[in-house]
Amino acid sequence: MFLGMCLKSLRSRGKENVRDRISELPDALLLHILSFLETKCCVNTGVLSRRWRNVWASIPNIDIRRGHFSRSGDLFNFVERVLSFHDASDIQKFRLHCLCDDVIRFSHIDRWVRNVVRHNVVELDLSIELSVLADSYQGQTFELPESVFTCKTLRVLELGSNFITNVPASGCFPNLKFLRVVLEEPTNDSICKLFSSCPVLEDLAIEGSHRYGVVFNFNIIAPELRRLRISLDYDDFDKNGDIFFIFAPKLETFDLREEGFSSYHLENANHLFKAKIYLPEHYASALAPCFVDRARRLLAGIHNVKHLTLSVHLLEPALLPAFDYLNQLKLDLYECNHWNLLTELLKRSPKLEYLVIQLYDGLICDEDYGHLEHGWNPPAFVPVCLSSHLKTISILRFEGREDEMEAAKYLLKHGKVLNRMNILTNYFQPKKKELYREFCWFERGSKACQVEFEHDEF
Repeated sequence: MFLGMCLKSLRSRGKENVRDRISELPDALLLHILSFLETKCCVNTGVLSRRWRNVWASIPNIDIRRGHFSRSGDLFNFVERVLSFHDASDIQKFRLHCLCDDVIRFSHIDRWVRNVVRHNVVELDLSIELSVLADSYQGQTFELPESVFTCKTLRVLELGSNFITNVPASGCFPNLKFLRVVLEEPTNDSICKLFSSCPVLEDLAIEGSHRYGVVFNFNIIAPELRRLRISLDYDDFDKNGDIFFIFAPKLETFDLREEGFSSYHLENANHLFKAKIYLPEHYASALAPCFVDRARRLLAGIHNVKHLTLSVHLLEPALLPAFDYLNQLKLDLYECNHWNLLTELLKRSPKLEYLVIQLYDGLICDEDYGHLEHGWNPPAFVPVCLSSHLKTISILRFEGREDEMEAAKYLLKHGKVLNRMNILTNYFQPKKKELYREFCWFERGSKACQVEFEHDEF
């Protein structure tokens, strides 16, 4: 749109002999400019002048999404036109997000995808859904063409639905580096075979949802995998969960967010540097008898991590392994596990230098857990990290309750090398001043330690 306005403005000033400098640019530069525009806008530039009439036929990026069209029929006609007029030049990226009103449309999409594969596509992003209003709707899904699996130029693949039903036995994705798959209530285990068929994959994201009664065994065997993100939710919290066997010896980053709790087996994750683990409130051990074993296995698999973000409800501290290399910890503390989890992590993390505590209170625990100790209970001996390594502590959502004050007081007293304690609270003056004055009386193990209060919106 901006490009068209510029050209229109230049023509309107033609009487002043203003040169159309944009149209004088070489094709390579014009194509680079067009690569940042939606494909619909690129095609519209063909009406600007004779110079622009066929430039768009060489665009390297084709981006077509259903939000750009009022009717699905318009979208399909547009794609047909774009691909039929595209010249023999390579297609760098092809994105197609569409809603089909009939399964007959799948044959068109299959042909389009095969076309872009022949154009040496590097990035492929597909999200193809069949409308529930379609006459032929029976939960059918688009099936990824076999040529995609063997495409040697493909580096990035994003699949917005369950397209994987026909994984070849060998020769899969020889040069694929990035893979993102969104599961939408899958009904078979074909998708599971995919993650052991990518020999050079470096970045994998698995997202989506599961239906009740469907359990999968995922084998992620990726010798070059560096980053793994899993974000899943379930429509039944009592289901057994899936099983993930992960063999990725070069894995550096692991990000797990589940609204259920599957079983995770991480093998030889010796290079793991950063992990984020979020498990939901729903999974107390009373609700899921297998929780204890799964939590122990998961945490043991990430014990070498150096940066850890942990957000888990009702996790028994005894399940924690020794985190001998942990340097930075961000811990969400809920009313149901509160301080015992923190003290246990401090005892098991001798090299911890940076600690962030985020407090969540007011959550109602199951009555079966009324015996849990919510108050501050100092450890029997001072953790090694407090006396030798811990430099910075931040406490978020601080409200100044007795247990919070006691915990902060203990950390200040025994933090022998502590440089800074940041207290983030939503209190304004004068309450903040009152808290600060009280902190001034706390004994400090490090004379260099500075206490700062900041405003925290929560």
